[in-house]
Amino acid sequence: MIGALGFSLLWAVAVFIDGSWIFGEMTLSELGDPSRPADAIFNVGCMLAGIVLVVFALAMRPLQQNSILRLTFGLVALSSLFLIGVGLFPIHVEFWHNLFAWAYFLTVMGAVILSVPGDWIRGGRARAMAAASLMMVLISVALLAFTALALAEAIAAIFIMAWVVMRSLDLIL
Repeated sequence: MIGALGFSLLWAVAVFIDGSWIFGEMTLSELGDPSRPADAIFNVGCMLAGIVLVVFALAMRPLQQNSILRLTFGLVALSSLFLIGVGLFPIHVEFWHNLFAWAYFLTVMGAVILSVPGDWIRGGRARAMAAASLMMVLISVALLAFTALALAEAIAAIFIMAWVVMRSLDLIL
């Protein structure tokens, strides 16, 4: 939860300081461009969120009730390493940045997809989590197919953070 909320806060601070970044028209990664005033804040946000999420995923993995969810959190840990790479290689380092950005989104979305059957077999409130996860993925894919990449990316990032918060609350409850 700390990683998702911390990234959200640093994203908002970067947007505020930047002043010219436009939600849905510019990619998140554009905030990390060294020519922009808040590049360090955004890039550090990616790296810190990645570090915290690796710890979260590795701690959550053994607590899961089934092998599907344990695999889910293995993928979350891997995706979090890619998120660190997004911060280490900002958008101007085009090849590496794109590699890490796509690897992050594909693996984290793979984890969210994988969590659906893992939660469904748990029953109870976990089925509501499975339905929410499935809706996040379907909306993200639809946005990617039918809107600008910048909008799809921003909404997917919000959904990923919401998913992490949902997983954290499930553990607490």
